[in-house]
Formats: sequence, C-alpha cells, structure tokens
Amino acid sequence: QRYSLALESQAPPVQAVRPVLFLRPDELATARNLLTLRGLSRPIALHPFATHLAKTLAPQAWRDLVQHLQATGHAVVIVGRAATPLFPEAPFDLTNMTDLRTTAALVAQCRALVSGDSGPMHIATAVGTPCIALFGPTTQEWGFYPSGPHDRIVRAQCPDAPCSLHGQGTCTRGHACMMSISVHEIMDALHALPET
Repeated sequence: QRYSLALESQAPPVQAVRPVLFLRPDELATARNLLTLRGLSRPIALHPFATHLAKTLAPQAWRDLVQHLQATGHAVVIVGRAATPLFPEAPFDLTNMTDLRTTAALVAQCRALVSGDSGPMHIATAVGTPCIALFGPTTQEWGFYPSGPHDRIVRAQCPDAPCSLHGQGTCTRGHACMMSISVHEIMDALHALPET
C-alpha cells in the first residue's frame, strides 16, 4: 500500500495490492506427491523458523502445537529451512527438503499456515492459503502482515512489544513476547477459519 502512494494520493485497499504467486502445474503436482507419499491431505503447515529468533516460538511450543493439532485430528506438515529440524525423524517434517517454489506449492495445498512474521507468511497470502501469523517483537502497524481475507494475527501480550522493526537485536526479557502466545490462542485462530 505504501509504495502505491508514490503514484496515488490515497493508498488503495489492501485487497487491490495483495501479492499473488502463480504456480506451475508441475510444481503443484510435486507438492501433492510429497503430501500423498506421507499420507497427508489438506494439512496445517507450520513454519517454525525465522531469521531473527525473536520472531518465532520456542521449539517446545512448536512441539506442543504439533501434539495438540495431531491429538485433535489435524494433519501437519513442517516447511522451511533450518540448521536443526524440529522433528528430524517424522515423515511430516519437510525441513530443508524443498526449494522456495515447492514450499509455496505445498502451502497452497494446505488448509492453513501457522508462522511467525516471516517470508512464508507472505507466501501463504500470495497463494491464497489462510495464515495464522504470530507477532511478538514486530507489529502489523509497521507494514508487514498477511493481507488475505481469512488471515489471522495472534499478537503477543507483552508490554514491551513491539520492540523492533524486523525482530533483530537481543531481548532483555528472554523473548517473553513470543512465550506469551499460547497453543490455545493459535488453535482458536485456526478454528475461526472457514472450512475448506
């Protein structure tokens, strides 16, 4: 929206400038095959990684979320890149196994994506998959947020948040903002999504 102000005196509605990512049929087929081989149909994608660690939940919180999702009958797939996968032995953990476009094709075939304020959050919007975006040290008011019609933001309940434009720097509170986001808040946001 802000970039369009260079051409117009008033920002267009967010729907008019929402990103769109076009995927080729072969990319979608590859992603479908990856899911089918793992027995997954319309899973919830999780992207538990971030360039700036302050912008993601602690690994145990992601493990708790996976456990809760699976216990309530939801299929899960992990996407993204990281030095250490969270579930290295699990068939649903595709960490480091896909390139960016295949990741986008995977997200396009998921019921939703849960992610911190990161690139895959924007990919979900661009492919039309609802995103549950977790915001702690950053804020949507600074311009980085998912803009899809069914996207939801779960915001940290921390008096110091937001504290950083991109989540960089050290936190004197031990990442209390992201630690304040509960699995139940994320589940509530997922349950508020329309059935697809």
